[in-house]
Amino acid sequence: MSSEDIRELDYSNRSLSNFPQEILKYKNTLESLDLTNNDFVNYEEVVGYLSNFINLKNLNIDIQTQEQASLILDNIPSLIILNGQKTKEDDDEEKNNEQQLNNEEQNFEEEEFNQPIINNNNNDNNYNNMQNMNDNYNINNNNNQNYQTEELNIPEVENASLENEINNFNIIVTNIKSFYGKNTNKIKLFCDDFQKFLKKQIDNLNKQVNENVSNYLYALNVYHSKLQIYSFLNKKVIDLLKTIRVGDKFNNILIDSLSKIDKFKNENEKIINNIVNKMNVGLKDNNQNLMNLNQKISENEQMNNEQIKQKDIIIQNLKTQNQNLQKEINFLKKENQKYTKNILDKAKKIIKNEAANSLQTNNNTNTQSNYQTLQEDDNLKSLFSNYNEKIKINPSSIRLIALRNLIDIIYDIYKYKTAYENKGLPKLTLEQYLYSYLKSKYGLKKLVVENAMNILNGIKAYSNDNGEVLFFGLLLRNELDDESINILFKIKETVDNLLRHFCNDFNKFNAIKNNSIFIEENIWIEIANMLFFNNKESCDGFINRINNFLEGKIKSESIINQYGKNILYNDFLNILIKYNVSLRRKYLQNLVNSFREVDENKIGQINSEQFMELIKNLNIYEDENEYNEKIEELYQKIDPNENNKISLSDLVNLLDKEYIIDSRNNTELKALDKIAMN
Repeated sequence: MSSEDIRELDYSNRSLSNFPQEILKYKNTLESLDLTNNDFVNYEEVVGYLSNFINLKNLNIDIQTQEQASLILDNIPSLIILNGQKTKEDDDEEKNNEQQLNNEEQNFEEEEFNQPIINNNNNDNNYNNMQNMNDNYNINNNNNQNYQTEELNIPEVENASLENEINNFNIIVTNIKSFYGKNTNKIKLFCDDFQKFLKKQIDNLNKQVNENVSNYLYALNVYHSKLQIYSFLNKKVIDLLKTIRVGDKFNNILIDSLSKIDKFKNENEKIINNIVNKMNVGLKDNNQNLMNLNQKISENEQMNNEQIKQKDIIIQNLKTQNQNLQKEINFLKKENQKYTKNILDKAKKIIKNEAANSLQTNNNTNTQSNYQTLQEDDNLKSLFSNYNEKIKINPSSIRLIALRNLIDIIYDIYKYKTAYENKGLPKLTLEQYLYSYLKSKYGLKKLVVENAMNILNGIKAYSNDNGEVLFFGLLLRNELDDESINILFKIKETVDNLLRHFCNDFNKFNAIKNNSIFIEENIWIEIANMLFFNNKESCDGFINRINNFLEGKIKSESIINQYGKNILYNDFLNILIKYNVSLRRKYLQNLVNSFREVDENKIGQINSEQFMELIKNLNIYEDENEYNEKIEELYQKIDPNENNKISLSDLVNLLDKEYIIDSRNNTELKALDKIAMN
């Protein structure tokens, strides 16, 4: 079995905080997965990944709430067993239940519909048994259930049936049959004609039932059949009056029958008119509902068209960005070629000069090395202060790192530096730790220096446009403190949490983070207000930066802004990081300048004497006696082990916790705040 055919995995008891990405390659084959006893941070994100496993049938995972269980069942339709419990019936059991239900429905239909419509007795017998019409005819009144008359609220429709009238017909015909006498043939003909006409009406009604006509139409036809039957009886009775002379008593019976027929006809006409009137009202309401539905359909189509239009614009913008990136890549390639050529030319001159000097002094014609001998420049002088000797590097090995690779290196350095400090080892400046990082990774001094040069070149190339690179460069130059790294991570985490809250949709959140769709203007403004909720001036400044960026982007790319003030996630985060860097840099500027004045060796660390001089220069304590009392206490706090190496980060951490009295308004404030205000 290949690795892609794995059907069962056990990832329990691994203390996982995020979903293991490596198992996504089994999403088409995996059937059973155990994720119990893990500490997942984002439950929705884990379920989102699990929804990609199309054949997952058995899942074991810690569930704390009913919402989590519902989330799993809604997003993983293939799941059969969850934590050992069935989530649905087996296919065989479902088929058996369905077959049983179908059999019951079929038996019911056979009982209701498969009765004979008319008895097969001879018409002569029907003449003698007209009083048993209820037994001779079976009227099917089960209407099509697809039509709901309850909505129209017409009880006459529900009660429509010829069965209620057969007794009335029976009484009339029975009274007429009581006088056979000499006119037996005419009365027999009357009964036969009436029976045929009644059978025809019932057949028509049963035919409509079989054709599944609507309830209200069936009811109208029932009442219409009643009218026709009454009209037929009326006509036949009148014909009997004209042709039969059997005495006043029989004539009175016929006249009474005519009166009853007229009464029944009038009642049915009123019922029909009532049904028609109510149907007209219902039809009017249905027409209005249809108009509303058509309007909603039109609105949805318009929204879909807008979304398609927006998608096309995004695609066009991405194409434009790709074209611009390709132009930038081509430009960088040319610049890199020029840069490499210049280095090679200089290397050749140096080699040539060294060869000439060697011939002049030693009269030796050995071929000189094609490596360029370089003294460490100012950027590396403090960076690798442990190495004062000359370092030979190959000019062709100096290159411009891709932005994505540089950012990966930067966050890798943050990660290992944090792990290094958590071990309780002596703290190092970022500048010092960079050397240790590169040395542990590459070993050879030449490779260390080459990769350091590549990093410095990348910082120089990308600092203007990328906030994360700018941030790292300022840390490397000791213009920001290590606490700023935690601030950076907190900013990114807060933005993601706020964005997830406002999106309220896992798929939309991922699409925004992948820059597939824009962040709407109202959302990023709301995020900005929450990020700077206690500082309106800073919030307004950040919003202005975004607006300036969007206006500049429109002008530079010569496009019409189809999205108003919407912005991509990467652009929003980049502007936010650069803006926070500028705020933090401004806040620490006075302290950084004073630190540099006493840092004579420019290595990012000062000794105890330089520390005391720095505190005095900062004028934290206006009274000299207070300064003399506090300075030793401060030094013991910042360097308890007397390493005699104090960094800018150590100093920021100390002064951020030290409170003093501001004589201007006699209030207590942080020493760091007072330095920033000076």
